[in-house]
Amino acid sequence: MIMKGDGMSVALFGGMARYAVADNLQRWLAALPRWDPGATEAWGPFVTRYNEAEALLLQLIGKLPGARLIVSSGGRSVHLALSGLAVESSVGLTSTCRIWIARAKTGPIQ
Repeated sequence: MIMKGDGMSVALFGGMARYAVADNLQRWLAALPRWDPGATEAWGPFVTRYNEAEALLLQLIGKLPGARLIVSSGGRSVHLALSGLAVESSVGLTSTCRIWIARAKTGPIQ
């Protein structure tokens, strides 16, 4: 039960929402194509497929309430803020999302 003015309940609810966002983000990352050097697919078509999937990931993240996502023109520098937790990195979108997930799941509920 969440009551007005109950800071502990509000903090707990916010933390639970963060875990739900982290779970969704984890599922979306798992759906990204992975390179298999033993496959018959050429590198060029794989990169095209990966870029299309990553563009969809950007759209999905952008639809989350309160999401703030800034990606540099080269795609390496990323600022990701979701559920009151912000992460910045220069390792690309996928790795930045993984960093955010790790912090969301291991950090204290605020």
